[in-house]
Amino acid sequence: MQKEQNLENYLLEELKKAGWNFIEQSQLVRADASEPLLLSTLIRKLGELNKSKRISEDEVQKAVNELKLALTGPEGAKKLLRFYKYGIPLKFEKDGTVNYVSLFDFEKPSNNEFLVSRQVSYAAAEVVRVDLILYINVINDNKVPTL
Repeated sequence: MQKEQNLENYLLEELKKAGWNFIEQSQLVRADASEPLLLSTLIRKLGELNKSKRISEDEVQKAVNELKLALTGPEGAKKLLRFYKYGIPLKFEKDGTVNYVSLFDFEKPSNNEFLVSRQVSYAAAEVVRVDLILYINVINDNKVPTL
């Protein structure tokens, strides 16, 4: 147990040195223990990253809903990877065109928000606790497994 704690502490310190911001799990703003996303921050980041596309609040919410729907199973994982790489395809109501809502800024990584937390619990079929969890723009890749 002590070795695991030492490793966790070491990794956390290295991530901090690399520019990741540490936030205590009790300070994560989550709707509830079943929600893996930090929704309020995600909505803010999507608006910032897609400002040039003049995305509306409703369109941001639709993108968040698409992201939430893709969080389960193998097909969901494939869909998430496409979202990560290309963005979330969304029909913009202003002009009826399909545009991609970016989740990350690949051209200027400093525009992304890098967070790390520890001992975060999620409620699924049973409670799962993650030793360290990484969020980029408050999206994590440690989704709650289907138990």
